[in-house]
Amino acid sequence: MLLLPALYHWSPVDRFEQIRREGLRPHAQPAVASISLCYVCLSPTPSAAWGLSGDMPYMSEVDEWDLWQVRLAKGDEVHIRPNFGPEIEEIKVHGPIPPDRVWWVARRGSTPATVCLEVPKPAAKKAGKKATIKKVDDRA
Repeated sequence: MLLLPALYHWSPVDRFEQIRREGLRPHAQPAVASISLCYVCLSPTPSAAWGLSGDMPYMSEVDEWDLWQVRLAKGDEVHIRPNFGPEIEEIKVHGPIPPDRVWWVARRGSTPATVCLEVPKPAAKKAGKKATIKKVDDRA
């Protein structure tokens, strides 16, 4: 019996609420493929999953993507795509993955320069006060 670790799936951000409600489903409207697929595509790493989705040259029209972590369960119908090499790149799950086994991990843009980080908003300035910057000397 082959035990797979946590697996990953990227999807366009407009699917966020649907995935939170319903999980990942075969035959859902495809983001990458030109036709509906009878399986859900997963990968063992976020970067491998990105290579199968947002990194495709024709996917540039999708601006933002969500990364989901998935846990498989006993009884899932799993097919590992044959590959020329020692690494697993794609796992196909023929059946739905319910929302209690799918966790949101991150959001990113279509290009590496647009990886989304939560940047704190600057604190509102108090009337009449200027912001000060304190230099810290850490050579002690």
